Amino acid sequence: MKTIGYSVGIKVFLIVALTAGILLSFWAGLYYIEEGELYLLIAVVLPLFLFCTIGLWYTFKFRLLITEEFIEQQGLLNPTKLYFEQVRHLYLYENEMILKGGGAKIRITSDLQNQREVINHLLQVLNGNPNIELNGDKKAIEAANVKKQIL
Repeated sequence: MKTIGYSVGIKVFLIVALTAGILLSFWAGLYYIEEGELYLLIAVVLPLFLFCTIGLWYTFKFRLLITEEFIEQQGLLNPTKLYFEQVRHLYLYENEMILKGGGAKIRITSDLQNQREVINHLLQVLNGNPNIELNGDKKAIEAANVKKQIL
């Protein structure tokens, strides 16, 4: 079992940006209350505060869990679990892999830790499944086929 989250650089960026958004919304909220402009408080500050708070929570909550049988994406609400035998579509791009099947969709993007290793591992696991339709960027697919032959 392997657990993967955001890379350190992305996590630091999100924490700084979202904390700044929370502080900005707090400061703007005080200003708009003092000025009596409550419509701006409701229309601008409240959505910014909620967006930044939820984003900050998601930054710490997001995880990608990979086992021998399935891949699971844990986020804000319900986790998305995709068993490897249910995968029917594999989209491979230069910086992204998308797995679809069984009503679930999981994205492996460049902001994850060890993204290339995860993609290579998933390609190894899914290599023997003839029911998977492979789509995406031609160069990425060719590179994946070369990597499959090497492994």
